[in-house]
Amino acid sequence: MRKGMMVALCLAFALSGHGQIEKGRLTIEPHIGMTVANLVGSSSMGSTGQIGLMGGFEFQYGISERFSFSAGANYAQYGARDHGEHGLAAHVTTIPVSSQPGGTYTIAISEKNSLNYHVDYLTFPLTIAFHPYQGLFFRTGVQLGVKTKAKVKGETTVSGILMPVDFSTTNFIDGSGVSSGEFDMDMGDDVRPIDIGIPVGIGYEYKNVTLDARYLFGLLNVSKEDGEHLRNSAFMFTLGYKIPFPKR
Repeated sequence: MRKGMMVALCLAFALSGHGQIEKGRLTIEPHIGMTVANLVGSSSMGSTGQIGLMGGFEFQYGISERFSFSAGANYAQYGARDHGEHGLAAHVTTIPVSSQPGGTYTIAISEKNSLNYHVDYLTFPLTIAFHPYQGLFFRTGVQLGVKTKAKVKGETTVSGILMPVDFSTTNFIDGSGVSSGEFDMDMGDDVRPIDIGIPVGIGYEYKNVTLDARYLFGLLNVSKEDGEHLRNSAFMFTLGYKIPFPKR
């Protein structure tokens, strides 16, 4: 019983220990890391995460022994990968083919993409961090993004094949049409210049070295195309070093 009470007291002491924050202390933290980003929403068509780079700096001010306020600036690479195959069954067309048995066939169109969407931003996060005990912290806030680049690179292959209307047969007509093309296009006019999101994260600091992991939930539709809805979704991982300013 006494041993159990001692363990509980030690645990309570650890959880109530001071975070690595000094009230009134201002620090600057340069950092570098990576992003795993995607464009999600009703128009995403199953895109997947794309890896990018990010780097910048962040000022932190100790509000109390438990809370701090941070303001930063980063260059971050967001975007998405579309390396899938899409069947456009909704766009099949029925045509007569007199030289084939039955005389009526449909065109089935398949689109295979290998595309990388690159959307880079200057980001300005404002966050509040909670430091429950030594080294560990949780943060959330708001982030403004200013678009600096928007491009799409890769290749798209579109193939069409004639199929019998009677799908019980499996005989396809030879000579299917295939068209492919490489892309390296600017999308600046198709992406909105400003983005706003909510970052939520967790991190750990040890001897001024900081590991930080955040998720960005984009709030705005970044596409300017009518009827298209896409928003940023990104995981961000950084390694930084916190440098304190001398107290006056």
